[in-house]
Amino acid sequence: PGKSCMELDPNDPGHCATRMTTVFALADMVVQKTATALNPTGVPGEYQALYTIEVNNLGGSEGAYTLSDMPEFASGATLLGWTVQTTGGALAAPMAAPVNGTAAQISASDVILPAGTKHSYEVTLSFSVSAGMANAACTGAAGNGAFNTASMVGTSVGASSACTALPGVPSLALSKQSSAKSWSVDQADASYTLTVRNLGTVPTSGTITVVDE
Repeated sequence: PGKSCMELDPNDPGHCATRMTTVFALADMVVQKTATALNPTGVPGEYQALYTIEVNNLGGSEGAYTLSDMPEFASGATLLGWTVQTTGGALAAPMAAPVNGTAAQISASDVILPAGTKHSYEVTLSFSVSAGMANAACTGAAGNGAFNTASMVGTSVGASSACTALPGVPSLALSKQSSAKSWSVDQADASYTLTVRNLGTVPTSGTITVVDE
């Protein structure tokens, strides 16, 4: 109506609704992270935490994204390295080593994601845990358990966190005590007592051997 319609069609004003308008839907990208597994490596106290990150484009146009990942494990966990694989996406090259509390780019920059499609990334993070470590359980906050956050910038901005509880480790201590403060030569009942204690948070497995020389 009014002047705007007159400008569109001066011979037939007031009928803007009859004009075809093409609307292009924008890209709408979201990132979602889940913790999928935590497996021992076979080395005492060492584990691998597995995470899946998905970037979905729910909009009507292609978008571009750059993906980063930040481990924020409880203190007492030591990061040893990681591997990242992708389906459909593209990886950063080179990829920085993981540092607790520091975000590292894991995808290439400005990866194109067509409308209605998704890319997935599988992150395997190797780490070790120390005996008696605190905050091993997940609470929903950084610095607890194997907390980890994926963040996305580009056409859309977003972040998603996941966590799995950290395992405990055994911690063995050995003490030795004599049966007396002093012994006489050829004393028959002289003896030592060896005591093994587990000061860790989980039981041991396998055989424990104590040697006295």
